Amino acid sequence: MLQKNVRLATTINYYMNRFAIRYLLLMLLLLLLLLLLLLLLPPLYYNNNNNYYYYYYYYYYYYYFYYYFCYYCYYYCCCYYYYYYHHCYYYYCYYYYYCYQQQQQQQQQQQQQQQQQQ
Repeated sequence: MLQKNVRLATTINYYMNRFAIRYLLLMLLLLLLLLLLLLLLPPLYYNNNNNYYYYYYYYYYYYYFYYYFCYYCYYYCCCYYYYYYHHCYYYYCYYYYYCYQQQQQQQQQQQQQQQQQQ
């Protein structure tokens, strides 16, 4: 009787662990999809509703995130959104372009300093 209970407990434990791993992977996938949705939300929300208040709320919220990935976001906004959402070009890309220019200047300064040191 004891052996049957141990075997049953082992079987239940095995399937619970398998389920838990699948459940965690599913939750991780859903979290990543939610993050992607949030990243696409500011221009889409503004474009569909033409509501400046919500647009600027999302704009200031996401500006700090995008600043650190400035080069990629400049490309993403100005090459992709320019064709589909023309007004996004003016509001979003101004800051991306400014950030991109700053990045370029910093790289040039670093190169000049390296040349001077050599």
